[in-house]
Amino acid sequence: MIAPELFEALQNVPDAVVRRKEPLAHYVPLRVGGPADGWVATFTEKALVEVLRLARKHTVATRI
Repeated sequence: MIAPELFEALQNVPDAVVRRKEPLAHYVPLRVGGPADGWVATFTEKALVEVLRLARKHTVATRI
């Protein structure tokens, strides 16, 4: 589970969308996969860098 303070910080990143319990099946060809604790989409390089910085600060594993 994502810590509330991290979720709030991620919501404040411009050009990023943050969701809890996002089904991963929407993003894989076989349409399998349960919900992710947290899912973030970024639309700019700057947003991606900030999201990765926040994840590292809170020691959260990431996948790109």
